[in-house]
Amino acid sequence: MDGDDILDAPEGKTALEILNKETIDLLFVDWNMPKLNGLDLVKIVRKMEKYKDLPIIMVTSEAARYNVLEAIKAGVTDYIVKPITGMTVMEKIKAYM
Repeated sequence: MDGDDILDAPEGKTALEILNKETIDLLFVDWNMPKLNGLDLVKIVRKMEKYKDLPIIMVTSEAARYNVLEAIKAGVTDYIVKPITGMTVMEKIKAYM
Protein backbone atom coordinates (compact mmCIF):
# COMPACT_ATOMS: atom_id res chain seq x y z
CA MET A 1 0.00 0.00 0.00
CA ASP A 2 1.30 3.45 -0.85
CA GLY A 3 -0.03 6.98 -0.39
CA ASP A 4 -1.86 6.81 -3.72
CA ASP A 5 -4.13 4.15 -2.23
CA ILE A 6 -5.39 6.43 0.53
CA LEU A 7 -8.02 9.12 0.07
CA ASP A 8 -8.50 11.69 2.81
CA ALA A 9 -11.49 13.88 3.57
CA PRO A 10 -11.36 16.68 6.14
CA GLU A 11 -15.06 16.37 6.92
CA GLY A 12 -18.10 14.19 6.31
CA LYS A 13 -19.61 15.90 3.27
CA THR A 14 -16.33 15.70 1.39
CA ALA A 15 -16.05 12.03 2.34
CA LEU A 16 -19.51 11.42 0.88
CA GLU A 17 -18.54 13.20 -2.34
CA ILE A 18 -15.47 10.96 -2.62
CA LEU A 19 -17.54 7.86 -1.97
CA ASN A 20 -19.89 8.86 -4.79
CA LYS A 21 -16.99 9.34 -7.26
CA GLU A 22 -14.54 6.61 -6.28
CA THR A 23 -14.63 2.95 -5.34
CA ILE A 24 -13.50 2.52 -1.75
CA ASP A 25 -12.46 -0.78 -0.16
CA LEU A 26 -12.26 0.29 3.50
CA LEU A 27 -13.56 3.36 5.30
CA PHE A 28 -12.28 4.89 8.52
CA VAL A 29 -14.59 7.56 9.98
CA ASP A 30 -14.45 9.74 13.05
CA TRP A 31 -17.68 10.25 14.96
CA ASN A 32 -16.96 13.96 15.41
CA MET A 33 -16.54 15.35 11.89
CA PRO A 34 -17.79 18.76 10.77
CA LYS A 35 -20.63 19.28 8.29
CA LEU A 36 -21.70 15.62 8.44
CA ASN A 37 -20.75 13.57 11.48
CA GLY A 38 -19.38 10.05 11.21
CA LEU A 39 -22.50 8.35 12.54
CA ASP A 40 -24.71 10.04 9.94
CA LEU A 41 -22.14 9.29 7.23
CA VAL A 42 -22.23 5.60 8.15
CA LYS A 43 -26.03 5.58 7.95
CA ILE A 44 -25.92 7.14 4.47
CA VAL A 45 -23.18 4.82 3.24
CA ARG A 46 -25.05 1.74 4.44
CA LYS A 47 -28.03 2.74 2.27
CA MET A 48 -25.82 2.84 -0.84
CA GLU A 49 -26.00 -0.46 -2.75
CA LYS A 50 -22.39 -0.04 -3.84
CA TYR A 51 -21.21 0.00 -0.21
CA LYS A 52 -23.65 -2.26 1.61
CA ASP A 53 -20.77 -4.64 2.52
CA LEU A 54 -18.00 -2.05 2.85
CA PRO A 55 -15.93 -2.46 6.02
CA ILE A 56 -16.40 0.72 8.06
CA ILE A 57 -14.26 1.40 11.11
CA MET A 58 -15.32 4.13 13.52
CA VAL A 59 -12.33 5.85 15.14
CA THR A 60 -13.42 8.14 17.94
CA SER A 61 -13.04 9.38 21.47
CA GLU A 62 -16.71 8.53 22.07
CA ALA A 63 -16.15 5.50 24.32
CA ALA A 64 -19.49 5.31 26.13
CA ARG A 65 -21.35 2.02 25.70
CA TYR A 66 -24.31 3.91 24.24
CA ASN A 67 -22.10 5.38 21.50
CA VAL A 68 -20.61 2.02 20.62
CA LEU A 69 -24.08 0.48 20.37
CA GLU A 70 -25.33 3.37 18.21
CA ALA A 71 -22.38 2.95 15.85
CA ILE A 72 -22.96 -0.79 15.57
CA LYS A 73 -26.66 -0.21 14.98
CA ALA A 74 -25.77 2.28 12.22
CA GLY A 75 -23.62 -0.34 10.51
CA VAL A 76 -19.99 0.03 11.52
CA THR A 77 -17.89 -3.07 11.16
CA ASP A 78 -15.49 -2.17 13.95
CA TYR A 79 -15.00 0.55 16.57
CA ILE A 80 -11.67 1.94 17.83
CA VAL A 81 -11.43 4.32 20.76
CA LYS A 82 -8.75 7.03 20.58
CA PRO A 83 -5.90 7.33 21.10
CA ILE A 84 -4.80 4.77 18.53
CA THR A 85 -1.44 3.67 17.19
CA GLY A 86 -0.22 3.01 13.69
CA MET A 87 0.00 -0.65 14.66
CA THR A 88 -3.71 -0.70 15.48
CA VAL A 89 -4.57 0.89 12.14
CA MET A 90 -2.41 -1.62 10.25
CA GLU A 91 -4.02 -4.53 12.13
CA LYS A 92 -7.48 -3.31 11.12
CA ILE A 93 -6.42 -2.80 7.50
CA LYS A 94 -5.02 -6.34 7.37
CA ALA A 95 -8.13 -7.74 9.05
CA TYR A 96 -10.59 -6.19 6.58
CA MET A 97 -8.65 -6.10 3.32
